[in-house]
Amino acid sequence: MLHGVSPEETIERLTAIPGRGAGTDAERRAAVRLERDLDERGHGAWTDTFWLRPGWAWPVVLAAALGAGGSLPAVAWPLAGLIAAVLAAVSLALEAAGLTSPLRLLTRRRATQNVVALPEAGGTGSTVTLLVCAPYDAPRRGLVLNDRWRALAARLGDARPWLAGCALVIAGCAAARQSGVDAIWLGAVQLVPTIVLIAALAAALDIALSDFSPGAGPASAAAVALAVHEELAADPEAMPAGLILYGAGASGPHALRAQLRRENADRRRTVVLELGPCTSGEP
Repeated sequence: MLHGVSPEETIERLTAIPGRGAGTDAERRAAVRLERDLDERGHGAWTDTFWLRPGWAWPVVLAAALGAGGSLPAVAWPLAGLIAAVLAAVSLALEAAGLTSPLRLLTRRRATQNVVALPEAGGTGSTVTLLVCAPYDAPRRGLVLNDRWRALAARLGDARPWLAGCALVIAGCAAARQSGVDAIWLGAVQLVPTIVLIAALAAALDIALSDFSPGAGPASAAAVALAVHEELAADPEAMPAGLILYGAGASGPHALRAQLRRENADRRRTVVLELGPCTSGEP
C-alpha cells in the first residue's frame, strides 16, 4: 500500500466508473481521477488529449465481410474476389501490427486522454529513463470476451494475423481461378478460410454492438503501474521513472505511440515498460 491507496482500491475506483470506454465521458472522468490521485501522491501529472479512431471490432467486421464476401463471387468473378480478399488481408495485417488500416478510416474519430507524470530532468546521474505504461479504459464485453472465454483468448493471442492469413488464402484461390485453374480441390481449400472469416465476422459484430465491461483487467494494469512508479520515485538510487496511463488501450497502442512521439522520447535513453491486464488472481 502506497500513500494509503492499495492497488485493489485503485481497481475498485476505476471499475466504479461505468461505461469507461475509449473516447467516452466516463473515460475522461477516470483520467481526471487518476490525475488527481497522482497529484495527491506528490507527482506533477497532467492529461494530454489525442484524437483517434478507437475500436478494433468494426475494422475486423468490415475486413471479414470483405474477405468472406469476396470468396462468394470469386468463382464467377475471380478478379473481384481477389481485390476484396487482398484489401481484407492488408487491413487485418495493419490492424494486427497496431497501425491504422484503410477500413478503420471509415469509423468515427473520438478524443481520448492520457495521464502523464514524467521525472524532472537532471534528477539523478543516470542517463536512462524508465517509462511505466498501462491502459486504463474498459473494453467491450461481447460473447467471446466474457469471463468464461477471456483467459482462453489471452492465451491464444491476437487472432487478426490468422484472419489475415485466411484472407490471403482466399486471394490465392481467386488468383488461381483468374489464371485459369478450375478444380474441385480449389473450392475445398477456399471453403475453410471462408467459414473462419464468417465466424470472425459474427464474433466481431457481437463485440462491436455490446456494452462496455467494468474493465477490471486494464484497471489492474493501471493500478500496478501506479504502484511500480511510486516505488521507483520514492527510491533515490533508482533510475528516473515516468508514468503514462493511456486511453483507448482496448483499440491498440495508438494513444501510447502518439504520447511517446509528443514527448520526443530518446530511443537510446528510454526504456518503455508496458503492463498488460491481469486476467485472474491477484494483480
